[in-house]
Amino acid sequence: MEKDHGRPQIVLTQPHGPFDPYRLRGEFARWLAGMPWTGFGTFTFRKERHSDRSCLGSFKTWRRDLWRDHGLACDATVVVEGSDRTRLHLHALLCMHYPRGSARYCAPASPKLRRRAAWELWKARYGRARIDTPGMGSPYYVAKYCFKGGRAAEPRSHFLTHPGWPDNIGR
Repeated sequence: MEKDHGRPQIVLTQPHGPFDPYRLRGEFARWLAGMPWTGFGTFTFRKERHSDRSCLGSFKTWRRDLWRDHGLACDATVVVEGSDRTRLHLHALLCMHYPRGSARYCAPASPKLRRRAAWELWKARYGRARIDTPGMGSPYYVAKYCFKGGRAAEPRSHFLTHPGWPDNIGR
């Protein structure tokens, strides 16, 4: 805390200090980069969504359906991008896997086939999607939107996992 005319003031944007937002974003991105991601996706909607909550609700439904229809668990860090001037869409780091002990755990599905199944399901229900192998910059891109902030009532980023993740990851 610093004193400003006798009043305590918290400084969150001190350059190169412990609360430097760029430093925090970089640290978070490095932490994300250490996770076992199998995909980086951009998800758009055929019909325009008007709230972050609607976008995230669709994403959660897609994850549930991916599990129900294909037996794939999908852990994700997902962020909403867009504003009043642009259409809302999602970016996500994905870890699609068959959990240990599931009936499909031994199924020899490659990450590419899992991404294809996820893409087809999103396209059939919501609109366009692009799901690729995550590149080195993917965690930094997601972290950038996690730290841009959002409305207090509707956070613009979510970490969606199944119990025990990442220790329960199968193949």
